[in-house]
Amino acid sequence: MIFVPLFFVVMGTSVDPESILHGNFLLILVLGVVAVISKLVGCGLPAAYLTKDRTCGLRVGYGMISRGEIGLVIASIGATYQIVPNEVYTALIIMIFVTSLLPPFLLKNSYMTTAPVSPEIAPEVS
Repeated sequence: MIFVPLFFVVMGTSVDPESILHGNFLLILVLGVVAVISKLVGCGLPAAYLTKDRTCGLRVGYGMISRGEIGLVIASIGATYQIVPNEVYTALIIMIFVTSLLPPFLLKNSYMTTAPVSPEIAPEVS
């Protein structure tokens, strides 16, 4: 409970703010798109096939988009041993941040658009 937030703070402070401003935005965009699509295809398609429900499969894919702790650890190891250049490390951290924030919004939208409206909650139409 104490060390997990501290870990994320340490990872965030290791990013050079200047490299964000001068970063390769194409690399960040490509990493983000590949990260999202690979989880949707790799998790969402099998779930849709096995459950025979496209919406359920899409929700599983949305839920799996997040790339968090393990990605940060591997990126940190690569940066520590200077295997990963600073601009790639920054792009990885931004991609991990974006993919961690995206799933709740996608899942909420998925459930809001397909959830049945119960008569007790539905507003009255005059």
